[in-house]
Amino acid sequence: MATTKLSPTKLTFNTGVKTPEGTLVGESGMDLKFSGKDNRILISVTVAAATITTGNGIQGGGPALTVQAGQSVVLDSGFFKYVSGEHKGCVYITGATAKVSAVELP
Repeated sequence: MATTKLSPTKLTFNTGVKTPEGTLVGESGMDLKFSGKDNRILISVTVAAATITTGNGIQGGGPALTVQAGQSVVLDSGFFKYVSGEHKGCVYITGATAKVSAVELP
């Protein structure tokens, strides 16, 4: 099965945006697109816990991060982004029943 794909809602200074609804992670996991360089993304998790694996870049390779339902976290691209392989350019998230929303911070 293919992974679920999600692109973050971009936030700009002094401009309101509609808060995105959560997207189901699914059995095969989720690839959250990290398109910028040195960007930060606010991730919110609902329904069930989600696990965010560390990327394979020079700063990656540490322990995975589990975010409980009802929690939010800001991810740094250098630590969580995959720079090669199947999830290249993305952050990989697991937790089949979790719903995840993402906002790219300015």
